[in-house]
Amino acid sequence: MSDIVTADQYPNPTLDGFFIQMGQGNDIIAVEQIIQQELGAGWNIQPFGDQTGFFDVTKPGSNLAVATAWETTYRLRANASVAFAEPVFTAAVFGRTDWNPPGPPPLARAPLPGPALDALNWGGILDQICMPADDLPASQRDCEWSIQQIRVPEAWATYFPDAHGAAGTNIVVGHPDTGYTLHPEIKDNLLIARGHDFYEPDDDAQDDLIRDGWFPTPGHGTGTASVIISPQGPPPGKTGSFVSGVAGGARLIPYRVSPSVVLPSTLYLAQAIEQAAIDGAQVISISMGGVFAERLHQAILFAQQHGVIVLAAAGNCVRFVVWPAAYDEVIAVAACDAAQQPWAGSSRGSAVDVTAPGAGVWIADVDAQGTPIVRQGSGTSYAVAAVAGLAALWLAYHTRQQDLQGYSANQIPALFSQILHDTCVAQTDPSWSPGDFGAGLVDAVALLAAPLPPPEVITPALVAAGEQGNLATFGHLFEQHLPGPAGLVAAAPVIHPLPDVLAEVLNTAPATLPDHLTQVGQELAFHLATDPTLYWQFAQGLMARSAPPVLPAEVPTLAPAAAAGAEHVAALRSTLLQKGVSAALQSRLTPPTG
Repeated sequence: MSDIVTADQYPNPTLDGFFIQMGQGNDIIAVEQIIQQELGAGWNIQPFGDQTGFFDVTKPGSNLAVATAWETTYRLRANASVAFAEPVFTAAVFGRTDWNPPGPPPLARAPLPGPALDALNWGGILDQICMPADDLPASQRDCEWSIQQIRVPEAWATYFPDAHGAAGTNIVVGHPDTGYTLHPEIKDNLLIARGHDFYEPDDDAQDDLIRDGWFPTPGHGTGTASVIISPQGPPPGKTGSFVSGVAGGARLIPYRVSPSVVLPSTLYLAQAIEQAAIDGAQVISISMGGVFAERLHQAILFAQQHGVIVLAAAGNCVRFVVWPAAYDEVIAVAACDAAQQPWAGSSRGSAVDVTAPGAGVWIADVDAQGTPIVRQGSGTSYAVAAVAGLAALWLAYHTRQQDLQGYSANQIPALFSQILHDTCVAQTDPSWSPGDFGAGLVDAVALLAAPLPPPEVITPALVAAGEQGNLATFGHLFEQHLPGPAGLVAAAPVIHPLPDVLAEVLNTAPATLPDHLTQVGQELAFHLATDPTLYWQFAQGLMARSAPPVLPAEVPTLAPAAAAGAEHVAALRSTLLQKGVSAALQSRLTPPTG
Protein backbone atom coordinates (compact mmCIF):
# COMPACT_ATOMS: atom_id res chain seq x y z
CA MET A 1 0.00 0.00 0.00
CA SER A 2 1.31 3.43 -0.90
CA ASP A 3 1.85 6.06 1.78
CA ILE A 4 -1.20 8.11 2.71
CA VAL A 5 -1.01 11.59 1.23
CA THR A 6 -2.60 14.45 3.14
CA ALA A 7 -4.90 17.03 1.59
CA ASP A 8 -2.36 19.84 1.84
CA GLN A 9 0.05 17.87 -0.39
CA TYR A 10 -2.32 18.00 -3.34
CA PRO A 11 -2.31 21.08 -5.55
CA ASN A 12 -5.18 23.50 -5.29
CA PRO A 13 -7.60 23.69 -8.23
CA THR A 14 -6.45 25.90 -11.06
CA LEU A 15 -8.58 27.74 -13.59
CA ASP A 16 -8.81 26.31 -17.12
CA GLY A 17 -11.06 29.12 -18.30
CA PHE A 18 -14.72 30.05 -18.44
CA PHE A 19 -17.71 28.58 -20.24
CA ILE A 20 -20.21 31.18 -21.40
CA GLN A 21 -23.60 30.55 -22.92
CA MET A 22 -25.01 33.68 -24.49
CA GLY A 23 -28.71 34.42 -24.40
CA GLN A 24 -28.52 37.54 -26.54
CA GLY A 25 -25.88 38.88 -28.89
CA ASN A 26 -24.50 35.47 -29.83
CA ASP A 27 -21.80 36.84 -32.14
CA ILE A 28 -18.24 36.67 -30.92
CA ILE A 29 -17.93 40.46 -30.89
CA ALA A 30 -20.58 40.69 -28.18
CA VAL A 31 -18.69 38.11 -26.11
CA GLU A 32 -15.42 39.97 -26.62
CA GLN A 33 -16.99 43.15 -25.30
CA ILE A 34 -18.28 41.42 -22.18
CA ILE A 35 -14.95 39.71 -21.50
CA GLN A 36 -13.03 42.92 -22.05
CA GLN A 37 -15.26 44.63 -19.53
CA GLU A 38 -15.06 41.91 -16.87
CA LEU A 39 -11.64 40.33 -17.40
CA GLY A 40 -9.60 42.74 -19.46
CA ALA A 41 -7.51 42.06 -22.56
CA GLY A 42 -5.67 38.96 -23.73
CA TRP A 43 -8.42 36.34 -23.38
CA ASN A 44 -9.07 33.87 -26.18
CA ILE A 45 -12.70 33.35 -27.14
CA GLN A 46 -13.64 30.24 -29.11
CA PRO A 47 -17.12 29.00 -30.08
CA PHE A 48 -17.71 25.26 -29.73
CA GLY A 49 -20.32 22.57 -30.24
CA ASP A 50 -23.51 22.49 -32.25
CA GLN A 51 -25.32 25.09 -30.15
CA THR A 52 -25.25 28.74 -31.10
CA GLY A 53 -23.85 30.93 -28.38
CA PHE A 54 -21.48 28.49 -26.61
CA PHE A 55 -17.97 29.87 -25.99
CA ASP A 56 -14.74 28.85 -24.28
CA VAL A 57 -12.88 31.78 -22.74
CA THR A 58 -9.24 31.01 -21.94
CA LYS A 59 -5.97 32.77 -21.24
CA PRO A 60 -2.74 30.79 -20.80
CA GLY A 61 -1.10 31.70 -17.52
CA SER A 62 -4.05 33.75 -16.30
CA ASN A 63 -3.42 32.57 -12.71
CA LEU A 64 -6.78 33.79 -11.43
CA ALA A 65 -7.39 32.59 -7.88
CA VAL A 66 -10.31 30.23 -7.36
CA ALA A 67 -12.26 32.82 -5.35
CA THR A 68 -11.65 35.45 -8.01
CA ALA A 69 -12.81 33.06 -10.73
CA TRP A 70 -16.12 32.55 -8.90
CA GLU A 71 -16.56 36.29 -8.31
CA THR A 72 -15.98 36.89 -12.02
CA THR A 73 -18.53 34.19 -12.81
CA TYR A 74 -21.19 35.90 -10.70
CA ARG A 75 -20.58 39.18 -12.53
CA LEU A 76 -20.85 37.39 -15.88
CA ARG A 77 -24.10 35.75 -14.83
CA ALA A 78 -25.48 39.14 -13.87
CA ASN A 79 -24.99 40.42 -17.43
CA ALA A 80 -28.34 40.55 -19.24
CA SER A 81 -26.80 39.07 -22.41
CA VAL A 82 -25.37 36.00 -20.65
CA ALA A 83 -27.65 32.99 -20.15
CA PHE A 84 -25.10 31.02 -18.14
CA ALA A 85 -21.45 31.21 -17.10
CA GLU A 86 -19.16 29.03 -15.02
CA PRO A 87 -15.46 28.65 -14.25
CA VAL A 88 -13.83 25.44 -15.50
CA PHE A 89 -11.01 23.97 -13.42
CA THR A 90 -8.24 21.44 -13.26
CA ALA A 91 -8.74 19.75 -9.89
CA ALA A 92 -7.50 16.62 -8.11
CA VAL A 93 -10.43 14.34 -7.21
CA PHE A 94 -10.05 10.95 -8.95
CA GLY A 95 -7.61 8.60 -7.26
CA ARG A 96 -6.61 10.79 -4.31
CA THR A 97 -5.43 8.75 -1.36
CA ASP A 98 -6.77 11.11 1.32
CA TRP A 99 -10.49 10.46 0.95
CA ASN A 100 -10.57 8.13 3.96
CA PRO A 101 -12.47 9.45 6.98
CA PRO A 102 -10.68 11.23 9.83
CA GLY A 103 -9.83 9.30 12.95
CA PRO A 104 -8.22 5.90 13.52
CA PRO A 105 -7.77 3.53 10.58
CA PRO A 106 -10.46 0.92 9.90
CA LEU A 107 -10.26 -2.31 11.85
CA ALA A 108 -9.93 -4.63 8.89
CA ARG A 109 -9.43 -4.61 5.17
CA ALA A 110 -12.07 -7.29 4.57
CA PRO A 111 -15.70 -6.12 4.36
CA LEU A 112 -17.84 -6.57 7.46
CA PRO A 113 -21.39 -7.94 7.27
CA GLY A 114 -23.50 -5.98 4.83
CA PRO A 115 -26.55 -5.17 7.01
CA ALA A 116 -24.51 -3.43 9.69
CA LEU A 117 -22.69 -1.27 7.17
CA ASP A 118 -25.88 -0.52 5.29
CA ALA A 119 -27.42 0.64 8.55
CA LEU A 120 -24.49 2.95 9.08
CA ASN A 121 -24.98 4.28 5.56
CA TRP A 122 -21.30 4.83 4.97
CA GLY A 123 -21.37 2.64 1.89
CA GLY A 124 -19.20 0.01 3.53
CA ILE A 125 -16.65 2.52 4.80
CA LEU A 126 -14.51 -0.19 6.40
CA ASP A 127 -13.90 -1.94 3.10
CA GLN A 128 -13.37 1.22 1.07
CA ILE A 129 -9.69 1.64 1.76
CA CYS A 130 -8.22 2.79 -1.52
CA MET A 131 -5.26 0.50 -2.11
CA PRO A 132 -3.78 -1.61 -4.90
CA ALA A 133 -4.43 -5.34 -4.98
CA ASP A 134 -1.01 -6.41 -3.68
CA ASP A 135 -1.71 -9.94 -2.46
CA LEU A 136 -3.45 -11.38 -5.48
CA PRO A 137 -5.14 -14.77 -5.32
CA ALA A 138 -4.18 -17.49 -7.75
CA SER A 139 -7.34 -16.76 -9.74
CA GLN A 140 -5.87 -13.41 -10.74
CA ARG A 141 -2.58 -14.82 -11.99
CA ASP A 142 -4.21 -16.01 -15.21
CA CYS A 143 -3.60 -13.25 -17.76
CA GLU A 144 -7.14 -13.60 -19.12
CA TRP A 145 -9.05 -13.94 -15.84
CA SER A 146 -10.79 -10.59 -16.27
CA ILE A 147 -12.15 -11.26 -19.75
CA GLN A 148 -13.10 -14.80 -18.74
CA GLN A 149 -15.10 -13.43 -15.82
CA ILE A 150 -17.35 -11.46 -18.19
CA ARG A 151 -17.41 -14.27 -20.81
CA VAL A 152 -15.55 -12.44 -23.57
CA PRO A 153 -13.82 -15.54 -25.05
CA GLU A 154 -17.23 -17.23 -25.33
CA ALA A 155 -18.59 -14.19 -27.11
CA TRP A 156 -15.66 -14.26 -29.53
CA ALA A 157 -16.22 -17.93 -30.29
CA THR A 158 -19.95 -17.49 -30.83
CA TYR A 159 -20.21 -14.15 -32.61
CA PHE A 160 -16.77 -13.67 -34.17
CA PRO A 161 -15.69 -17.24 -34.98
CA ASP A 162 -13.41 -16.19 -37.84
CA ALA A 163 -11.83 -13.21 -36.11
CA HIS A 164 -9.13 -15.13 -34.21
CA GLY A 165 -9.39 -12.76 -31.26
CA ALA A 166 -9.58 -9.67 -33.47
CA ALA A 167 -13.24 -8.96 -32.73
CA GLY A 168 -14.37 -5.37 -33.01
CA THR A 169 -13.09 -4.74 -36.53
CA ASN A 170 -14.17 -1.43 -38.13
CA ILE A 171 -14.99 0.19 -34.77
CA VAL A 172 -13.08 3.28 -33.63
CA VAL A 173 -12.65 4.16 -29.96
CA GLY A 174 -11.82 7.68 -28.82
CA HIS A 175 -9.49 7.63 -25.82
CA PRO A 176 -8.79 10.78 -23.75
CA ASP A 177 -6.00 9.88 -21.32
CA THR A 178 -2.28 10.48 -20.80
CA GLY A 179 -1.48 9.61 -24.41
CA TYR A 180 0.00 6.54 -26.05
CA THR A 181 3.27 4.64 -26.24
CA LEU A 182 4.35 2.29 -29.01
CA HIS A 183 3.88 -0.72 -26.77
CA PRO A 184 3.83 -4.06 -28.65
CA GLU A 185 0.45 -4.84 -27.08
CA ILE A 186 -1.32 -1.86 -28.70
CA LYS A 187 0.83 -0.21 -31.37
CA ASP A 188 -0.78 -1.98 -34.34
CA ASN A 189 -4.25 -0.84 -33.33
CA LEU A 190 -3.48 2.83 -32.72
CA LEU A 191 -4.64 5.56 -35.12
CA ILE A 192 -1.72 7.80 -34.24
CA ALA A 193 -2.14 10.22 -37.14
CA ARG A 194 -5.64 11.09 -35.94
CA GLY A 195 -4.60 11.76 -32.35
CA HIS A 196 -4.09 15.11 -30.67
CA ASP A 197 -2.38 16.52 -27.60
CA PHE A 198 -4.61 19.05 -25.82
CA TYR A 199 -2.26 19.47 -22.88
CA GLU A 200 0.67 20.68 -24.98
CA PRO A 201 -1.32 21.56 -28.08
CA ASP A 202 -0.06 19.72 -31.14
CA ASP A 203 -0.93 16.64 -33.17
CA ASP A 204 1.39 14.27 -31.28
CA ALA A 205 -0.53 12.52 -28.49
CA GLN A 206 2.48 10.49 -27.34
CA ASP A 207 2.76 10.03 -23.59
CA ASP A 208 5.79 11.94 -22.32
CA LEU A 209 5.98 9.49 -19.38
CA ILE A 210 6.44 12.33 -16.92
CA ARG A 211 7.42 10.88 -13.56
CA ASP A 212 7.86 14.03 -11.49
CA GLY A 213 5.56 16.85 -10.48
CA TRP A 214 2.09 16.43 -9.02
CA PHE A 215 1.05 12.77 -8.87
CA PRO A 216 1.96 11.71 -12.40
CA THR A 217 0.46 8.57 -13.91
CA PRO A 218 2.89 7.79 -16.76
CA GLY A 219 1.72 5.02 -19.05
CA HIS A 220 -1.86 5.16 -17.82
CA GLY A 221 -3.18 5.69 -21.33
CA THR A 222 -1.20 2.69 -22.55
CA GLY A 223 -2.65 0.49 -19.81
CA THR A 224 -6.27 1.47 -20.34
CA ALA A 225 -5.92 1.24 -24.12
CA SER A 226 -4.53 -2.30 -23.83
CA VAL A 227 -7.65 -3.50 -21.99
CA ILE A 228 -9.69 -2.31 -24.97
CA ILE A 229 -7.64 -3.09 -28.09
CA SER A 230 -4.78 -5.48 -27.35
CA PRO A 231 -5.13 -8.55 -29.61
CA GLN A 232 -5.59 -11.91 -27.93
CA GLY A 233 -2.49 -13.61 -26.57
CA PRO A 234 1.16 -12.47 -26.55
CA PRO A 235 2.40 -10.20 -29.37
CA PRO A 236 4.40 -12.02 -32.07
CA GLY A 237 7.79 -13.09 -30.79
CA LYS A 238 6.92 -12.34 -27.14
CA THR A 239 6.60 -14.78 -24.27
CA GLY A 240 5.50 -14.51 -20.68
CA SER A 241 2.68 -12.33 -19.36
CA PHE A 242 0.41 -10.67 -21.90
CA VAL A 243 -2.79 -8.68 -22.29
CA SER A 244 -5.85 -9.87 -24.18
CA GLY A 245 -8.05 -6.87 -24.80
CA VAL A 246 -11.80 -7.17 -25.15
CA ALA A 247 -11.95 -5.84 -28.72
CA GLY A 248 -8.61 -6.68 -30.32
CA GLY A 249 -9.85 -5.78 -33.79
CA ALA A 250 -10.94 -2.24 -32.93
CA ARG A 251 -8.82 0.83 -33.55
CA LEU A 252 -8.14 3.59 -31.02
CA ILE A 253 -7.52 7.33 -31.40
CA PRO A 254 -5.33 8.60 -28.55
CA TYR A 255 -5.94 12.06 -27.10
CA ARG A 256 -3.54 13.38 -24.51
CA VAL A 257 -5.41 15.59 -22.03
CA SER A 258 -3.08 15.45 -19.02
CA PRO A 259 0.12 13.79 -17.79
CA SER A 260 -1.87 12.63 -14.75
CA VAL A 261 -5.39 11.26 -14.40
CA VAL A 262 -5.26 12.35 -10.75
CA LEU A 263 -5.10 15.96 -11.96
CA PRO A 264 -7.12 16.18 -15.18
CA SER A 265 -8.15 19.34 -17.00
CA THR A 266 -11.93 19.54 -17.31
CA LEU A 267 -11.64 21.78 -20.37
CA TYR A 268 -9.15 19.57 -22.22
CA LEU A 269 -11.24 16.50 -21.47
CA ALA A 270 -14.35 18.22 -22.84
CA GLN A 271 -12.51 19.31 -25.98
CA ALA A 272 -11.13 15.79 -26.52
CA ILE A 273 -14.62 14.30 -26.24
CA GLU A 274 -15.89 16.67 -28.92
CA GLN A 275 -12.90 16.01 -31.13
CA ALA A 276 -13.38 12.25 -30.85
CA ALA A 277 -16.96 12.64 -32.07
CA ILE A 278 -15.79 14.81 -34.97
CA ASP A 279 -13.06 12.30 -35.81
CA GLY A 280 -15.58 9.50 -36.21
CA ALA A 281 -15.19 7.57 -32.96
CA GLN A 282 -18.19 5.38 -32.19
CA VAL A 283 -17.15 4.77 -28.56
CA ILE A 284 -15.41 7.06 -26.08
CA SER A 285 -13.74 5.49 -23.04
CA ILE A 286 -12.87 7.88 -20.20
CA SER A 287 -10.65 6.52 -17.42
CA MET A 288 -10.54 9.69 -15.35
CA GLY A 289 -12.92 12.09 -13.70
CA GLY A 290 -13.33 15.09 -11.48
CA VAL A 291 -15.86 17.75 -10.61
CA PHE A 292 -19.06 18.73 -12.37
CA ALA A 293 -18.98 21.33 -15.13
CA GLU A 294 -21.70 22.20 -17.58
CA ARG A 295 -18.91 22.65 -20.12
CA LEU A 296 -18.09 18.95 -19.73
CA HIS A 297 -21.76 18.01 -19.81
CA GLN A 298 -22.25 19.84 -23.11
CA ALA A 299 -19.34 17.88 -24.60
CA ILE A 300 -21.05 14.63 -23.59
CA LEU A 301 -24.31 15.76 -25.18
CA PHE A 302 -22.46 16.77 -28.34
CA ALA A 303 -20.92 13.29 -28.64
CA GLN A 304 -24.20 11.51 -28.01
CA GLN A 305 -26.04 13.58 -30.57
CA HIS A 306 -23.43 12.28 -33.02
CA GLY A 307 -24.22 8.67 -32.04
CA VAL A 308 -21.20 8.06 -29.79
CA ILE A 309 -21.45 5.70 -26.81
CA VAL A 310 -19.71 7.44 -23.89
CA LEU A 311 -18.46 5.50 -20.88
CA ALA A 312 -16.51 6.70 -17.84
CA ALA A 313 -14.88 5.34 -14.70
CA ALA A 314 -16.96 5.71 -11.52
CA GLY A 315 -13.87 6.82 -9.59
CA ASN A 316 -11.10 5.52 -7.36
CA CYS A 317 -10.90 6.21 -3.61
CA VAL A 318 -13.33 9.11 -3.72
CA ARG A 319 -16.60 8.74 -1.79
CA PHE A 320 -18.91 9.69 -4.66
CA VAL A 321 -19.16 8.85 -8.35
CA VAL A 322 -17.07 11.44 -10.16
CA TRP A 323 -18.00 13.39 -13.26
CA PRO A 324 -18.46 12.79 -16.19
CA ALA A 325 -19.49 9.30 -15.03
CA ALA A 326 -22.11 10.87 -12.76
CA TYR A 327 -24.01 12.39 -15.68
CA ASP A 328 -27.11 10.43 -16.65
CA GLU A 329 -26.04 10.28 -20.29
CA VAL A 330 -22.74 8.53 -19.46
CA ILE A 331 -22.37 4.82 -18.64
CA ALA A 332 -20.66 4.82 -15.22
CA VAL A 333 -18.60 1.70 -14.46
CA ALA A 334 -17.57 0.47 -11.00
CA ALA A 335 -14.97 -2.25 -10.36
CA CYS A 336 -14.92 -5.75 -8.85
CA ASP A 337 -12.18 -8.35 -8.31
CA ALA A 338 -11.55 -11.91 -9.45
CA ALA A 339 -13.77 -13.29 -6.68
CA GLN A 340 -16.64 -11.17 -7.99
CA GLN A 341 -16.47 -8.99 -4.90
CA PRO A 342 -16.63 -5.18 -5.12
CA TRP A 343 -13.16 -3.65 -5.32
CA ALA A 344 -12.47 -1.77 -2.09
CA GLY A 345 -11.31 1.37 -3.88
CA SER A 346 -14.25 1.68 -6.28
CA SER A 347 -16.60 4.63 -6.06
CA ARG A 348 -20.16 3.45 -5.68
CA GLY A 349 -23.70 4.77 -5.51
CA SER A 350 -26.90 5.16 -7.45
CA ALA A 351 -25.08 6.85 -10.35
CA VAL A 352 -23.23 3.59 -11.17
CA ASP A 353 -24.69 1.78 -14.16
CA VAL A 354 -22.70 -1.47 -14.30
CA THR A 355 -19.68 -3.21 -12.80
CA ALA A 356 -16.71 -4.90 -14.50
CA PRO A 357 -13.34 -6.41 -13.44
CA GLY A 358 -10.97 -3.74 -12.18
CA ALA A 359 -8.73 -5.22 -9.46
CA GLY A 360 -5.50 -6.91 -10.52
CA VAL A 361 -6.28 -6.65 -14.23
CA TRP A 362 -3.38 -7.41 -16.61
CA ILE A 363 -2.34 -4.28 -18.49
CA ALA A 364 0.43 -2.96 -20.73
CA ASP A 365 2.79 -0.40 -19.20
CA VAL A 366 6.25 1.14 -19.52
CA ASP A 367 8.82 0.97 -16.73
CA ALA A 368 11.05 3.78 -15.47
CA GLN A 369 13.62 3.01 -18.18
CA GLY A 370 11.00 3.21 -20.93
CA THR A 371 10.88 -0.55 -21.48
CA PRO A 372 7.48 -2.03 -22.37
CA ILE A 373 6.20 -4.35 -19.66
CA VAL A 374 3.01 -6.17 -18.71
CA ARG A 375 1.80 -5.99 -15.13
CA GLN A 376 -1.36 -6.00 -13.05
CA GLY A 377 -3.19 -2.82 -12.14
CA SER A 378 -6.29 -1.89 -10.20
CA GLY A 379 -8.91 0.78 -10.68
CA THR A 380 -12.20 1.68 -12.27
CA SER A 381 -10.00 2.93 -15.12
CA TYR A 382 -9.62 -0.67 -16.28
CA ALA A 383 -13.22 -1.63 -15.53
CA VAL A 384 -14.57 1.06 -17.85
CA ALA A 385 -12.03 0.11 -20.52
CA ALA A 386 -13.40 -3.44 -20.49
CA VAL A 387 -16.96 -2.20 -20.96
CA ALA A 388 -15.83 0.13 -23.74
CA GLY A 389 -14.42 -2.98 -25.41
CA LEU A 390 -17.83 -4.62 -25.03
CA ALA A 391 -19.41 -1.60 -26.71
CA ALA A 392 -17.01 -2.05 -29.62
CA LEU A 393 -17.91 -5.75 -29.88
CA TRP A 394 -21.63 -4.97 -29.78
CA LEU A 395 -21.32 -2.30 -32.47
CA ALA A 396 -19.13 -4.50 -34.67
CA TYR A 397 -21.53 -7.43 -34.47
CA HIS A 398 -24.72 -5.48 -35.10
CA THR A 399 -23.12 -3.35 -37.81
CA ARG A 400 -22.03 -6.52 -39.59
CA GLN A 401 -25.56 -7.88 -39.25
CA GLN A 402 -26.93 -4.54 -40.50
CA ASP A 403 -29.18 -4.43 -37.44
CA LEU A 404 -28.66 -0.74 -36.67
CA GLN A 405 -29.79 0.79 -39.94
CA GLY A 406 -33.26 1.71 -38.68
CA TYR A 407 -31.98 3.71 -35.71
CA SER A 408 -31.03 7.38 -35.71
CA ALA A 409 -27.52 8.25 -34.58
CA ASN A 410 -28.63 9.68 -31.25
CA GLN A 411 -30.60 6.52 -30.45
CA ILE A 412 -27.54 4.28 -30.54
CA PRO A 413 -26.10 5.28 -27.12
CA ALA A 414 -29.49 4.85 -25.43
CA LEU A 415 -30.02 1.51 -27.19
CA PHE A 416 -26.67 0.13 -26.05
CA SER A 417 -27.13 1.42 -22.50
CA GLN A 418 -30.53 -0.23 -22.19
CA ILE A 419 -29.32 -3.61 -23.44
CA LEU A 420 -26.16 -3.45 -21.34
CA HIS A 421 -28.25 -2.89 -18.20
CA ASP A 422 -30.76 -5.58 -19.11
CA THR A 423 -28.10 -8.24 -19.68
CA CYS A 424 -25.98 -7.74 -16.56
CA VAL A 425 -25.76 -10.53 -14.01
CA ALA A 426 -27.31 -9.30 -10.78
CA GLN A 427 -25.21 -10.05 -7.71
CA THR A 428 -26.91 -11.36 -4.55
CA ASP A 429 -23.88 -11.51 -2.26
CA PRO A 430 -24.35 -9.10 0.70
CA SER A 431 -21.10 -7.33 -0.18
CA TRP A 432 -22.84 -5.94 -3.27
CA SER A 433 -24.81 -3.24 -1.48
CA PRO A 434 -28.14 -2.71 -3.23
CA GLY A 435 -28.12 0.41 -5.36
CA ASP A 436 -24.35 0.88 -5.23
CA PHE A 437 -23.06 -1.17 -8.18
CA GLY A 438 -25.63 -0.66 -10.90
CA ALA A 439 -27.34 -3.52 -12.68
CA GLY A 440 -24.55 -5.95 -11.76
CA LEU A 441 -21.64 -7.61 -13.55
CA VAL A 442 -21.52 -7.18 -17.34
CA ASP A 443 -21.88 -10.30 -19.50
CA ALA A 444 -20.48 -10.30 -23.06
CA VAL A 445 -22.46 -13.30 -24.28
CA ALA A 446 -25.79 -12.05 -22.95
CA LEU A 447 -25.09 -8.59 -24.36
CA LEU A 448 -24.49 -9.85 -27.88
CA ALA A 449 -27.31 -12.39 -27.72
CA ALA A 450 -29.93 -9.84 -26.70
CA PRO A 451 -32.43 -8.89 -29.43
CA LEU A 452 -32.70 -5.22 -30.34
CA PRO A 453 -35.97 -3.51 -29.47
CA PRO A 454 -37.64 -1.64 -32.35
CA PRO A 455 -36.46 1.94 -33.00
CA GLU A 456 -39.79 3.48 -32.03
CA VAL A 457 -39.37 2.46 -28.37
CA ILE A 458 -35.86 3.89 -27.98
CA THR A 459 -35.77 7.41 -26.57
CA PRO A 460 -32.52 9.31 -27.13
CA ALA A 461 -30.82 10.69 -24.06
CA LEU A 462 -32.55 13.86 -22.96
CA VAL A 463 -30.68 17.12 -22.51
CA ALA A 464 -30.76 17.42 -18.74
CA ALA A 465 -30.77 20.71 -16.88
CA GLY A 466 -27.41 22.31 -16.25
CA GLU A 467 -25.54 21.57 -13.04
CA GLN A 468 -26.28 24.47 -10.71
CA GLY A 469 -25.30 23.12 -7.31
CA ASN A 470 -28.88 22.32 -6.32
CA LEU A 471 -30.00 19.95 -3.59
CA ALA A 472 -29.62 16.95 -5.91
CA THR A 473 -25.93 17.82 -6.37
CA PHE A 474 -25.28 17.62 -2.63
CA GLY A 475 -27.45 14.51 -2.45
CA HIS A 476 -25.13 12.89 -4.97
CA LEU A 477 -21.95 13.98 -3.20
CA PHE A 478 -23.12 12.70 0.20
CA GLU A 479 -25.35 9.82 -0.83
CA GLN A 480 -23.22 7.34 1.14
CA HIS A 481 -23.82 9.35 4.33
CA LEU A 482 -27.58 9.85 4.07
CA PRO A 483 -30.16 7.61 5.71
CA GLY A 484 -32.77 5.83 3.68
CA PRO A 485 -32.97 4.78 0.02
CA ALA A 486 -30.09 5.88 -2.20
CA GLY A 487 -30.74 9.05 -4.12
CA LEU A 488 -33.81 10.15 -2.14
CA VAL A 489 -33.20 13.42 -0.38
CA ALA A 490 -36.59 14.17 1.18
CA ALA A 491 -38.77 11.07 1.01
CA ALA A 492 -41.07 10.23 3.92
CA PRO A 493 -40.93 8.51 6.32
CA VAL A 494 -37.14 8.94 6.34
CA ILE A 495 -36.05 12.36 7.60
CA HIS A 496 -33.01 13.49 5.69
CA PRO A 497 -30.68 15.94 7.41
CA LEU A 498 -29.23 17.34 4.18
CA PRO A 499 -31.45 20.43 3.77
CA ASP A 500 -31.10 21.32 7.45
CA VAL A 501 -27.31 21.05 7.39
CA LEU A 502 -27.02 23.05 4.16
CA ALA A 503 -29.32 25.72 5.57
CA GLU A 504 -27.21 25.89 8.74
CA VAL A 505 -23.99 26.20 6.73
CA LEU A 506 -25.45 29.07 4.70
CA ASN A 507 -27.13 30.74 7.71
CA THR A 508 -30.61 30.52 6.30
CA ALA A 509 -33.85 28.63 6.84
CA PRO A 510 -34.69 25.44 4.92
CA ALA A 511 -37.56 27.29 3.23
CA THR A 512 -35.18 29.81 1.65
CA LEU A 513 -32.38 27.30 0.97
CA PRO A 514 -33.22 26.81 -2.75
CA ASP A 515 -32.69 30.51 -3.44
CA HIS A 516 -29.32 30.46 -1.69
CA LEU A 517 -28.24 27.35 -3.58
CA THR A 518 -29.23 28.96 -6.87
CA GLN A 519 -26.86 31.79 -6.05
CA VAL A 520 -23.85 30.06 -4.47
CA GLY A 521 -24.62 26.34 -4.40
CA GLN A 522 -22.35 25.46 -7.29
CA GLU A 523 -19.39 27.15 -5.64
CA LEU A 524 -20.06 25.48 -2.28
CA ALA A 525 -20.43 22.04 -3.91
CA PHE A 526 -17.21 22.61 -5.84
CA HIS A 527 -15.23 23.20 -2.65
CA LEU A 528 -16.73 20.15 -0.92
CA ALA A 529 -15.99 17.94 -3.93
CA THR A 530 -12.35 18.99 -4.27
CA ASP A 531 -11.20 19.13 -0.63
CA PRO A 532 -11.49 15.97 1.52
CA THR A 533 -11.15 18.01 4.73
CA LEU A 534 -14.20 20.08 3.85
CA TYR A 535 -16.00 17.00 2.57
CA TRP A 536 -15.61 15.16 5.88
CA GLN A 537 -16.53 18.18 7.97
CA PHE A 538 -19.82 18.37 6.08
CA ALA A 539 -20.32 14.58 6.21
CA GLN A 540 -19.78 14.54 9.98
CA GLY A 541 -22.38 17.28 10.33
CA LEU A 542 -24.80 15.12 8.37
CA MET A 543 -24.13 11.99 10.36
CA ALA A 544 -24.45 13.81 13.66
CA ARG A 545 -28.06 14.51 12.71
CA SER A 546 -28.84 10.96 11.66
CA ALA A 547 -30.27 8.38 14.04
CA PRO A 548 -27.35 6.26 15.37
CA PRO A 549 -27.50 2.72 13.94
CA VAL A 550 -27.36 -0.47 15.95
CA LEU A 551 -23.93 -1.97 15.31
CA PRO A 552 -22.17 -5.19 16.29
CA ALA A 553 -19.98 -4.79 19.35
CA GLU A 554 -16.77 -5.13 17.30
CA VAL A 555 -17.61 -2.16 15.06
CA PRO A 556 -16.70 1.26 16.45
CA THR A 557 -19.30 4.00 16.50
CA LEU A 558 -18.11 6.19 13.66
CA ALA A 559 -20.90 8.76 13.69
CA PRO A 560 -20.31 11.62 16.17
CA ALA A 561 -22.89 12.48 18.78
CA ALA A 562 -25.78 14.59 17.57
CA ALA A 563 -24.71 17.45 19.84
CA ALA A 564 -21.47 17.75 17.88
CA GLY A 565 -23.28 18.58 14.63
CA ALA A 566 -23.09 22.31 15.12
CA GLU A 567 -19.38 22.04 15.86
CA HIS A 568 -18.74 20.34 12.53
CA VAL A 569 -20.73 22.98 10.67
CA ALA A 570 -18.83 25.74 12.44
CA ALA A 571 -15.54 24.03 11.58
CA LEU A 572 -16.63 23.75 7.95
CA ARG A 573 -17.44 27.45 7.77
CA SER A 574 -14.11 28.34 9.37
CA THR A 575 -12.13 26.13 6.98
CA LEU A 576 -13.94 27.55 3.95
CA LEU A 577 -13.32 31.14 5.03
CA GLN A 578 -9.64 30.43 5.64
CA LYS A 579 -9.42 28.67 2.29
CA GLY A 580 -10.77 31.68 0.44
CA VAL A 581 -14.15 31.89 -1.25
CA SER A 582 -16.01 34.48 -3.27
CA ALA A 583 -17.49 37.49 -1.52
CA ALA A 584 -20.97 36.15 -2.31
CA LEU A 585 -20.33 32.82 -0.56
CA GLN A 586 -18.41 34.49 2.25
CA SER A 587 -21.40 36.68 3.08
CA ARG A 588 -23.59 33.60 3.48
CA LEU A 589 -21.04 31.70 5.55
CA THR A 590 -20.69 34.55 8.03
CA PRO A 591 -23.38 34.41 10.73
CA PRO A 592 -25.36 37.63 11.13
CA THR A 593 -24.42 39.76 14.12
CA GLY A 594 -26.70 41.29 16.68
